[in-house]
Amino acid sequence: MRIHLTNGTKDSKDEYGFLKRFRGFSDDMLIETFNREVGNTGWGNARAAYLRGLYNEFKTRGFDISMIGDDGSFSLAQRIRLDGKKVAIAVPEQKSLVNVFSGLFSDEFDTLLNSVVKDIPGAKLIATKKYHRTLLATGEEDIKDETKPFKVYCDDMFHYQDTDARLFIGSFATGEEAEEKCRAILRETLLSLHEAGMTAETLMTKWWALGDDPWISGPNDSKFSAATEAPAFAKFIVEQKEQELSNNK
Repeated sequence: MRIHLTNGTKDSKDEYGFLKRFRGFSDDMLIETFNREVGNTGWGNARAAYLRGLYNEFKTRGFDISMIGDDGSFSLAQRIRLDGKKVAIAVPEQKSLVNVFSGLFSDEFDTLLNSVVKDIPGAKLIATKKYHRTLLATGEEDIKDETKPFKVYCDDMFHYQDTDARLFIGSFATGEEAEEKCRAILRETLLSLHEAGMTAETLMTKWWALGDDPWISGPNDSKFSAATEAPAFAKFIVEQKEQELSNNK
């Protein structure tokens, strides 16, 4: 499958935030992002912008993409690897970053999480191996409850566009309740990603790469956007942690 990106290859407005997101990725993460798209024939405005952003970031970093494309297009037929600055076709047995992360978030991690959750009254772990977890899911099984029309879902940034990594969080009677749940998840994931000495900008870069992305499906368009609200939460968390450190001196 060859993608032609000659129309609007410079998404200067970065409507979907993809350009900013890709700038924060390491080279390895950028290559793995491409590899997750291999064989995907779906199309739409968002995916077009996503692939244009990916193509532009390859060019910005000076990658030689002659093995998979040319000026204005690239092929999504085969997985790739990076050899210096040259993009090469990956050998079948090459282990991807997804597999590496799968090993990190595997049985041992699941066992640890479950041992913690069982001691928390009313808590239910909604988890899929190798993906991020949240303890804030309601545990509801019926997502078709029409008396609660606002559904909250949570995507995983590291597995962007991978619906297997999507968690159903719960149903809510009002949009306001759904938004509060999303904000709680956003705070939770930013706190879990924070490390001592981080700036708000560094925390946001880590969130774009590895964070949880809650969103709402409902009868009305929700004004909530994790990408819009996350910077303020990140700034607050960093300032709060710095203050706690200062008070403990």
